[in-house]
Amino acid sequence: MSVAYGRAFGRAPKFSHSLRKWAWSISGFKEYGLYHDDALHVDPIVEKALTRIPEDVRNARNHRIIRATQLSLMQRILPKEEWTTFEDDQKNRYLWKAIHDVVKEIDEENHWDKKY
Repeated sequence: MSVAYGRAFGRAPKFSHSLRKWAWSISGFKEYGLYHDDALHVDPIVEKALTRIPEDVRNARNHRIIRATQLSLMQRILPKEEWTTFEDDQKNRYLWKAIHDVVKEIDEENHWDKKY
């Protein structure tokens, strides 16, 4: 599991800015006011990372997800002035450090389990 995250971390900086911006723009997150990290699949690593972020950040995340779900059910999107911008999304990658730390800990545990 941690190998896939490790590959993603190693590859992410190599993408050009324009390619990342294009991928983000077609994702549909912006119309619902979501950040990239709001839409990550919640697996055991992400779940553990979520416990490590501040409560106010976690509450804001939950609010954005609930709002996006309601909008989707009503087949609506936010007014354009409330859309998330690419720059705002890039500044609010609130889970990546926590995910990186969790993956690092898992790798260390696996290393020590193999060693002893």
